[in-house]
Amino acid sequence: MAETILFVDDDSNFLASLRRSLRGLDIETEADPARGLEKVCARGRYAVVVADMRMPGVDGIRLLAAAARKSPETVRIMLTGHPEMSTAIDAVNKGQVYRFLTKPCSPATLKETLDAALIQHRLRVESRDPLPIPEGGERGAAQGGLGGMVGQSRKMRDIFALIRQLAGVETTVLVTGESGTGKELVAEALHALGPRAKKPLVRLNCSALAPSLLESELFGHVRGAFTGAVKDTIGRFQAAQGGTLFLDEIGDLPHSVQVKLLRFLEQKEYERVGDHATIRADVRVVAATNVNLPQKVREGLFREDLYYRLRVVELTLPPLRERAEDIPLLIEHFVTHFSEKFGRAISGVTGDILALFLRYPWPGNVRELKHTLEHAAVLCRDGNITPEHLPPELAAFAQSKGFDPLHPQAGGPGRGDILEALNRTDWNKAKTARLLGVSRSTLYRKLLEYGITRFPG
Repeated sequence: MAETILFVDDDSNFLASLRRSLRGLDIETEADPARGLEKVCARGRYAVVVADMRMPGVDGIRLLAAAARKSPETVRIMLTGHPEMSTAIDAVNKGQVYRFLTKPCSPATLKETLDAALIQHRLRVESRDPLPIPEGGERGAAQGGLGGMVGQSRKMRDIFALIRQLAGVETTVLVTGESGTGKELVAEALHALGPRAKKPLVRLNCSALAPSLLESELFGHVRGAFTGAVKDTIGRFQAAQGGTLFLDEIGDLPHSVQVKLLRFLEQKEYERVGDHATIRADVRVVAATNVNLPQKVREGLFREDLYYRLRVVELTLPPLRERAEDIPLLIEHFVTHFSEKFGRAISGVTGDILALFLRYPWPGNVRELKHTLEHAAVLCRDGNITPEHLPPELAAFAQSKGFDPLHPQAGGPGRGDILEALNRTDWNKAKTARLLGVSRSTLYRKLLEYGITRFPG
């Protein structure tokens, strides 16, 4: 299916330059805003619609709103001048548009943004269309994962699909999510699956160094640049040449370094501390944070232009509590890993432990689950992991709740109740319905409501 991009702008010279610089894409251009609105309303299913914010008769906000009503899968981008920046940012924050671009914008920046927008469009289409059910099995029956990540919930499958598509696209990626959700694993997968896989993957935690040292660590320095600089030293950008630089905790980047990082992202060049020679580098940047960057922008702690430059594509990892159906897979994965590591014959967890894990909120997310199972594997010699093998906080949680693992909660079975019963009955739907005290039709309705798909265990 053709992925057509519609540009609507009353500047005909700008549109002519677009047609010359974007020859590899399926482009339509329209200089008449009213005619552009007619096209959107008549055809509708454009992959991407890009519109200037200020046009006579029909402004860009109205046109992009019409595109959204006609086709929710259409990715909408606004072109704007600097005086209109606040309105454009507000539109992004409200979800009215995917991104804004300030004019004039370079062909490279425009192409990068459009590549990312096309990926977003494909994901929206995939999310709209149901996944095919494998012949002879239920939807999602096979164990899923990508790199070091494990999961086959719908949220994780969408993330794996996005990673595969982004791996080959030369664009910056901002990975967001709570601590412990696996943001570094995303960076590793993006690197390993892309054309830079044979080049270095260099990591830097921006919160691990003092601000005075961070600039030198990133860009390097020359001898005599500061007290203690006894020799020339390369930085992480130079070490990552041809590969990927992963900047974790990007929200803690000092303002002085933010300026230099923005310059690199825009021009692919930098200067070492104490030097005036410009160095060009071929490095892909992947950044991650567990803080609210838009809030930091509003507070003046993070540059607005850098935020949007990093956020060409944002990939948000869900907390473990929002993908509880992945917990049995993660248990199997970590139990196997620690059994081999410690030389133990651990077969798994008891049903009560599984029930507890499905109810526990996991504030530390997958990292906390991993450490919990490592703790249990140290204490468990063989067989199943039982309550006495768990860390104190898990035992305390179980005692505080005092729940019967298979007794439905008031108001009908919840997600945890259903998952527990399904695992107890080896996913036999009739037995599960009887165990929960509901009809099979109610069970199937609940499965659809909670988005529960088949997984081993």
